[in-house]
Amino acid sequence: MQLDISKETEAVIQARAAAAGYKTAEEYILDLVEGDAPKEPAQQESREEWLKRFDAFVARQRSWNPNFDDSRESIYQDR
Repeated sequence: MQLDISKETEAVIQARAAAAGYKTAEEYILDLVEGDAPKEPAQQESREEWLKRFDAFVARQRSWNPNFDDSRESIYQDR
């Protein structure tokens, strides 16, 4: 199979393939078709950036049971 694409599109595909660590654009396209390739190049973030995003995620979470008593007394009380 042969596809006719513009030079601009070819350049974009080759750049994305290189950024994702592929040796050839063909390998990248094959993985995209099979669903194994990343859609965008992976960006390495620092530990501090990851912790900041994680802390923001945790802050957005709500308790599913706001009446849950996890105090020391409730944990060790006789039942």
